[in-house]
Amino acid sequence: MFAFEKPSVLEKLINASLDIFGCVDSSGCFVFVSDAVSYVLGYKSEALHGKHFSSFLHPDDVARTNQFFNEVLSLSHEVNFSSRCIHSEGYTIHIFWSVIWIEDKDILYFVGRDVTDQKLGIQQLQEKDELHRALVEHGTDMLALFDENVNFTYSGGSTERILGYTAESLMGINAFSLIHPDDVEMVQEKLVQALESEEQVTISDFRFLHINGEWRRLETCLSNQLHNPAVKALVTSSRDVTEKYRNRQRLIESEQRFKSLFEYNPDAVFVENREGLILEANQAAEQLLGLPKHEILFKPIFGFLPPEAVAVCDRHLADAFNGNTVKFLLKSDFEDGKLVLEVTKIPVKVNGEVLAVHSIVKDITAATNYHEAVEQHAKKLTTIFESITDAFCTIGRDWKYTYVNSEFERLTNHKKEEFVGKSFFELYQDSSSEIFYKNYLYAMQTGCSVHFEAYSQEYGIWLSIRAFPSEEGLSIYFNDITERVEVQRELQQLSLVARHSTNGVIITNAARTVEWVNDSFTRLTGYTLEEALGKVPAELLQAQHKDQHPLEAVKDEMLRGVPISREVCSRRKDGKSVWFSVQVNPVFGEQGEIVKFVTILTDITERIKSQQELEMLSLVASGTDNAVIIMDVEGLTEWVNVGFTKMTGFTIAEMAGRKPAEVLRGEETEDITLRKLCEKLREGVHFNVMIAYYRKSGEKFWASVDTTPICDKNGNVTRFVAIQKDITFRKEAEENLLKMTQDLNRQNTDLQQFTYIVSHNLRAPVANAIGLANLLTKVGKDSALYDDSLAHLKQSVEQLDIVLKDMNTILSVRDGQGSLELEKIRVKLVVEQALNSLEESLKQCDGEVLFHIADDIEVKANKAYLYSIFYNLLSNAIKYRAIDRKLRVEVKCQASPDKGVLISFSDNGSGFDMAKAKDNVFKLYKRFHKNKNGRGIGLYLIKTHLEAMGGQIEVTSKTGVGTSFQIIIP
Repeated sequence: MFAFEKPSVLEKLINASLDIFGCVDSSGCFVFVSDAVSYVLGYKSEALHGKHFSSFLHPDDVARTNQFFNEVLSLSHEVNFSSRCIHSEGYTIHIFWSVIWIEDKDILYFVGRDVTDQKLGIQQLQEKDELHRALVEHGTDMLALFDENVNFTYSGGSTERILGYTAESLMGINAFSLIHPDDVEMVQEKLVQALESEEQVTISDFRFLHINGEWRRLETCLSNQLHNPAVKALVTSSRDVTEKYRNRQRLIESEQRFKSLFEYNPDAVFVENREGLILEANQAAEQLLGLPKHEILFKPIFGFLPPEAVAVCDRHLADAFNGNTVKFLLKSDFEDGKLVLEVTKIPVKVNGEVLAVHSIVKDITAATNYHEAVEQHAKKLTTIFESITDAFCTIGRDWKYTYVNSEFERLTNHKKEEFVGKSFFELYQDSSSEIFYKNYLYAMQTGCSVHFEAYSQEYGIWLSIRAFPSEEGLSIYFNDITERVEVQRELQQLSLVARHSTNGVIITNAARTVEWVNDSFTRLTGYTLEEALGKVPAELLQAQHKDQHPLEAVKDEMLRGVPISREVCSRRKDGKSVWFSVQVNPVFGEQGEIVKFVTILTDITERIKSQQELEMLSLVASGTDNAVIIMDVEGLTEWVNVGFTKMTGFTIAEMAGRKPAEVLRGEETEDITLRKLCEKLREGVHFNVMIAYYRKSGEKFWASVDTTPICDKNGNVTRFVAIQKDITFRKEAEENLLKMTQDLNRQNTDLQQFTYIVSHNLRAPVANAIGLANLLTKVGKDSALYDDSLAHLKQSVEQLDIVLKDMNTILSVRDGQGSLELEKIRVKLVVEQALNSLEESLKQCDGEVLFHIADDIEVKANKAYLYSIFYNLLSNAIKYRAIDRKLRVEVKCQASPDKGVLISFSDNGSGFDMAKAKDNVFKLYKRFHKNKNGRGIGLYLIKTHLEAMGGQIEVTSKTGVGTSFQIIIP
């Protein structure tokens, strides 16, 4: 079969090998397999003879193995590869193959070695490495290696995620450069400790710089592995304990707060276990029992209670250890007498288990006794409550009012029936009542009376409230302290400005003697603080006249605590008289008693002088028929004389505090004049205006207003005095004169126009007629010249008739202006009438008229005039249309609240030269189209009609483009 030198020895060696030896033919079928295949793959060698090698390959490796097989057949050298085979028992075996093809023998030799353990070992090592990497990269610890100088040589773990540093950025960085300066010494000590021993050292709570500049707290385990040849580094494992540190700090603070709350609680607090032993007690508990803490702790609480109270407390303690909060009253005889204690037992739970009970004991003996006394005397108190000066009410535990007294009714301005039986929440629903509710609730829940001050938005007053709880609810007293609060506020404000105030400030005690004055007081009176101390201001500033000094006259009012405002004449230190505006405000103590007075002195000497001068002026003004008005610096009326009332109908009471121009202005008062008047008042200068005003009756009158400013010694305007004259008669005379002038001008114009007609239009046809008449007397009737002359005579007479008709028309328009009747006319209707009159002419020239006029637009005008205007405009448009295009006329109309009715009339006719026409467009017998028949009267009539109705007209035109008219009718 095979030729070996020593077949028996070689065969033994092959079969004894742990590797599989064998050969296959070119088709891949086994020719020989050594015995090792039995313990490697579990197959007998004889069973494999003639079978294809793929019969025991893993299905996923068949294709790849066939690829290697085909590759070996084409090569003459050895090929190595690995594949997975299926053991006879079904599990996978990894085989490493060495294969060579012997071409001359047509045999493929192979050697296969079981590398399953090696493969699994490598796989396990890779998995272990991956697990280690995952633990390092995704764990909570930051791993690092340092050289002997504590420079980073490796950074791994979650360093980048926790501190923001990449591994590359830390290489070579000294760790101490990132440690907080205050922590460096401590870390260095730990480092020395680690270097001197082989034990692991823990560095607790030091600060390390985050990449964003924040200091994070770390806890590090340090191991010296510099001597380890495989490591040669300092090995650290660090953890961010910043939050742990913060939580620890919060816990410490919380414990301290709890201890403070416990120790300084005004109520006695005991901590008891299930057996009733006192584990802890606060200062109030020591005071309640009258024993020091060491004699209280770890003793049963029952030993400090009267015998009859032991069973009650024991029952409630058991209830509290069942998880319930218990509250009860304990009334019994103690060593200090009969006490009423309010006891609250609160279970202390940890993870659902009650470990101890906090017993809070409040001594409410006094309150209870008081409440009982109140109940006993309730009927008697009803009479008292009705007679007391404080407002009083009671509220039940259900928050419903049960009683209010008459003073409460007066204070709230509501009847008793509006409160009794009504809920507090029903009557006061807004957030402004929250302070009242919180204090009332506290009194109800704790049984403690409350006293507070608050502002009531409901009633607009400050209140001092005392609420006393009882089993039935609350008894509440109200005192209106608005005046006192306002005075206190004023005093606070005055204290801030008193030293720098230009007014004199005096602070006196309850006996009205001076305690302090400011510098302005010295400036105003001449007296220093030392000179004024201990003096009564009224005596110090006593004026030299027989009457009692005004400051002394108000002594009784001051002692009653009433704020006072007076104007008094006093005497300075140098003997000069000075007028002061004096304001005295009392300052109240906590019990409502007067403790001080604050007095403000304002020098009003100049104002008094001005007032006296004005009084003298008012005496003079009262005797004049002209209106006299005295105004303050803002232009508001202070005083008017009788002449003003006679002129306008307004009394001084109606004018006080108002601006005269605003009261007297009307429809025809010009805004420009009002603006000028206001500007001059602001400038503080003398001025005169003529203005249209209206009396109280609505009658218009013209006034000449002469206004003069009154200034103080510093040149500052303090008042204005206006003299107002009624110039209506003069104004009407001026208007009549103006009207007469306008009429004369118009008549003069008419005369000139008439002269023009006579000299130009009438003279020519008359001269022609006379000449022809003379000629006819000399020519025979049968001659041709006679007939021609007669025909020309007829034309001259007809032309004369036309001129006379024009003159009649013009004179009719002028004569009718004075008696012109205006009425409301729909514009669209008149335009349609004019169109109907010229309908045939429009058809003949194929003209088109477009008009955009709303149906409801009306104008106050003369209907005949308005018709004549549109007729003449349309007639001219037809007459002077362009030859080369179809006539198009467009009429637009718009109502304006300010200007009236705006009418636009435009055509695309032949137009005319505006530069040549100049101001002659609307003049009589002016024509601008020589090739068209016309008399030049149409535009003249249009303008005359519009002016008669108060209207206006403007024209724009361009030769070859068309003409546009803009008409305004008010």
